[in-house]
Amino acid sequence: MSGGGGGGGGSGVAYDDGYSDSDSGNEFAPPPVPVKDACVVTPVAPSGVITETSWTVEAPGAVLHFQIVRLHEQLYVWVGAGDTPAHGELSMAVKTRMSDTPSVTTLLGAGGAPASSAGGGGGGGAANAAGPSLIDSVSNGMAQRLAKRTGMCVVASCNLPHDLADLQVFAERTLLAKLKELGV
Repeated sequence: MSGGGGGGGGSGVAYDDGYSDSDSGNEFAPPPVPVKDACVVTPVAPSGVITETSWTVEAPGAVLHFQIVRLHEQLYVWVGAGDTPAHGELSMAVKTRMSDTPSVTTLLGAGGAPASSAGGGGGGGAANAAGPSLIDSVSNGMAQRLAKRTGMCVVASCNLPHDLADLQVFAERTLLAKLKELGV
């Protein structure tokens, strides 16, 4: 019973002859050891092409929270209001060769939209069968206008009270001022 023993094409023999756990030819760096109460950070884009900016502004009638994540030729923009800001919907706009107006679609529908708004929310398409809800059209419009101004693909989420149109205008102007400040 020496060697690879009976049948099966000798599958064990090839490995038994040249394999050893103590081989020093396979030099791999040891995996990182997590430190207690710390996270392991995976370096991404060491050239600094990914940046994140967050800030809060007191506006008439609400406290607004903003976040901009700048990727290579893409922006992610989030606007929320209140003490517990949420992420209720998401829209994306991108410039095309066919039109000066960027194409826009709803990626994540506004499930929390009130029943009084036409369409109520839903999502996944550019518009619902009954018509887009007001909160969808705010993010769609914001993404579309930002894509047109920046020439970048813009993913936007605007989660503001739909009954305060002035607040939405204030939020978009604040975003534009910050984008200009950041050199976008």
